[in-house]
Amino acid sequence: MLLEGHQRVAAARLLKCATIEAQLWDCSFIKGLVRVLSDRQQRRWSVVEEAQLVRELVETHEHTNGKIARMLGKEVDWVNRCLAMVDEQDEAAWRAIQNGKISG
Repeated sequence: MLLEGHQRVAAARLLKCATIEAQLWDCSFIKGLVRVLSDRQQRRWSVVEEAQLVRELVETHEHTNGKIARMLGKEVDWVNRCLAMVDEQDEAAWRAIQNGKISG
């Protein structure tokens, strides 16, 4: 499963590249998602992207706010703020942020 690098893959497809450099991790999707979100040296995540990933861990994988905080090395209040931000945004606003029309 591709966790990060979607733009690189899309660019490679447009350029009809047969191969692309990738890292393979032997771990679960959850551990991979936490690793990607925690690894600040690879990529700087926007506040919006962090909030969406936290929401993914809660909704799809049914983790508690406390468990997410521990996995990411964050405070529970940080997780709560991420979730509140996602809940307060409507779908049109999220699309505008994702398309770069407004900043998160």
